[in-house]
Amino acid sequence: MLFLNANDIESCLVRNELMDQMEEAMSLFETQEVNMPPRTHLSHDKNTLLLMPCFGQEYFSTKLVSVFPGNQGTANPVVNGIVVLNDAKTGVPVAVLDGQTLTAIRTGAVGGLGTRYFASLSSNTAGLVGSGVQGFHQLLFAATAHIETTGHPLKTIYIYNRDASKVPDFIALLRPQLEGTELRHAATVEELLEESDTVILATSSAKPVLPDEPSLLDGKCIVAIGSYTPDMQEIPKSAFMLADAIFMDTSHAIHESGDLINPLKHGWISPEKLISLGQFLLERKKVKSKDGSQSSEVHGSYRYPDYMRGRTVIYKSVGMAVFDLMAAIHIFKCAIKDNVGTNL
Repeated sequence: MLFLNANDIESCLVRNELMDQMEEAMSLFETQEVNMPPRTHLSHDKNTLLLMPCFGQEYFSTKLVSVFPGNQGTANPVVNGIVVLNDAKTGVPVAVLDGQTLTAIRTGAVGGLGTRYFASLSSNTAGLVGSGVQGFHQLLFAATAHIETTGHPLKTIYIYNRDASKVPDFIALLRPQLEGTELRHAATVEELLEESDTVILATSSAKPVLPDEPSLLDGKCIVAIGSYTPDMQEIPKSAFMLADAIFMDTSHAIHESGDLINPLKHGWISPEKLISLGQFLLERKKVKSKDGSQSSEVHGSYRYPDYMRGRTVIYKSVGMAVFDLMAAIHIFKCAIKDNVGTNL
């Protein structure tokens, strides 16, 4: 059995390839080619254990996550996790992967698909609200997707965090990863919106982190990955009222995130307006197979109709276990090929 720590996983990471894997994960989920039971919550006092299994054809995985709020302010993290990968034919465990790192990169890859398919091709700017670990990976995948679809790096990224003192260190950590892109500290969210075409939200806020101002939100590609419980909401009412389309990484999101629960409850959007990204991707494949020449723009291998680009689009991600499965398989196979990791 192979153990892959954070450094091992990072050494195997090729971002556009992992985004491809997340697309495949969505397609498998939509076509019901994986068995993904609901995640199990086990509570003990104030602590929680989450179990997230998913069965595929070749492998199955289980992510085990512990949430211990009492660790806040100590040397121990609040959230710990591992992903166990098993051979589907024998049940034998073949790998154990660092769960925090795997979750961070697969969530970054899922978020990056928002830039890959919905960001304007004439865009040169992006903004991030929330300068935490997840925001770091979201920007790296968004930057990768931008180069993929336009052929050049983002010109400028604007970064806003409620605690402004954390932004300079965040920028210093990002700068070596994003050569050719200017990184700016936005003093306000309003400044970030005025300057950014694609806006990424990566906070755990209980109330919207963007102003409820239509003129600042119109025409934006909003990628929201922070809210994963009913009492969290990052996106304001005006964005939903303006949205030409609202995509979600999984239909489970309508039951899990306040970013969809509340707009549906208050009638800001109708259920018919919600589209899973997996459905969207399957339709694009059908269009491409029927007419490979049908395209409004041609960049690299992404020769599809780009009818949502430049419009007001919301892309909401909450994650699901099939992402962990496909990311674990991809990293495991790369590790075997490159002789990375520790045999247990």
